[in-house]
Amino acid sequence: MAPTTDEAGPSSGPHRMRITTGGSVQAYDHPNRPLILHTLPYSAQSATPASKAQTRSTLLPCTLATPKLVSVAEVIKRAYIERLNTEGGGKGKNRAVGIWQYTRSGLVEVDSSAGDEVEEGQGLMRVLGGRTKPKMTHHPYLEITLSARPLGLESERDTTCQYLLVRRRRNRGKAGRGEGDASADEVPAVGDGRGAGRVGVDEAGQREAPTTSAGIETDGEASVKNPAEGVDGRKKMKAAPGGDAKKRKAASVASQEDSAGKRKKGAKSRSGG
Repeated sequence: MAPTTDEAGPSSGPHRMRITTGGSVQAYDHPNRPLILHTLPYSAQSATPASKAQTRSTLLPCTLATPKLVSVAEVIKRAYIERLNTEGGGKGKNRAVGIWQYTRSGLVEVDSSAGDEVEEGQGLMRVLGGRTKPKMTHHPYLEITLSARPLGLESERDTTCQYLLVRRRRNRGKAGRGEGDASADEVPAVGDGRGAGRVGVDEAGQREAPTTSAGIETDGEASVKNPAEGVDGRKKMKAAPGGDAKKRKAASVASQEDSAGKRKKGAKSRSGG
């Protein structure tokens, strides 16, 4: 619901807007001025118990309009953040970085001197009728301040603060990064690629083969010797399959022939004697 002229205040101060249970909210586009949404009545006289005799509800409009106030505040925040994400927050001192919400709650002071006797009689009739549940007699209100800049109102009593920042745009290309910026896909080097047991990372991000104490470095790159090569660099000759078995068999036959020859010589020497 659109506020009155005296309620709007000066052009440099905050803009106050009363939220009621009926009516609609008009367009408002003043990002440099804080917006105060509240459910407070026009004056204390409008919140007297005599005014609520017209309705059956015991709650005042300042309390009934609280759900609508919360809905309006959420719609404003969502639309404002979406516009900043789409169009950008501007440049310089007027650059918008988000939205701050300061929520304040309290109780409306109602002048009930005229209706004290009526309230006391109604309370007695309610208790005698068996309805012992206490009736709500206080009237809370809600006030939400929305601002594109922090105001520091959280230091006040019964006031809380929450803020929502705009999503920052980042250039993912390498040209948009500074010299000192590092992207998430850049892998830092684990080692310097030199020395025994160290592993290096080349410019392409691939891991080099680890070097050993027997490795030879050529042109700044470490190479690992083939286990099949000897100390002098020549390849070792692999033994033919089954070669060891043949050698063992030939040695066994030779030993048997040697022992048989010795036995024959011993027999001849005994017979000749």
